[in-house]
Amino acid sequence: MRYQNATAYRFLAPYLLIFSIFWLWPIISSFLISFQATRTVPWRFAPTFNWGRLIGDPAFFNALKNTLLILVIQVPVMITLAIVMAVLLNSPLLKARGLFRFAFFAPVVVGEVAYSAVFRLMFNLDYGIINKLLN
Repeated sequence: MRYQNATAYRFLAPYLLIFSIFWLWPIISSFLISFQATRTVPWRFAPTFNWGRLIGDPAFFNALKNTLLILVIQVPVMITLAIVMAVLLNSPLLKARGLFRFAFFAPVVVGEVAYSAVFRLMFNLDYGIINKLLN
């Protein structure tokens, strides 16, 4: 069991490293920078400067209120619509179920087909630009 856990951690290590570098570090860095007075050349620690300006700005509370209002309205509506559409697309009572599924998933597939066609042209043995650059 210990061997399986060690193997799992070895497989997770590269992901966790990349996740930490590109996701966690910017969040932590931005939070720390928010406590700095950046208008001066050597940044100085000013814990209430930026946050005090933010809390004192009436537009902040208006934006926060609008964001929460959109969140309270949009999330339940989107989840409800997604569940209703999933149930309808899987209902055996729907006559043209295949057509509706195709119409629903076609935009996703069309993009992937276009990407593959472009890459196929780029890597073509006779006139592909990438093969010309590599030769």
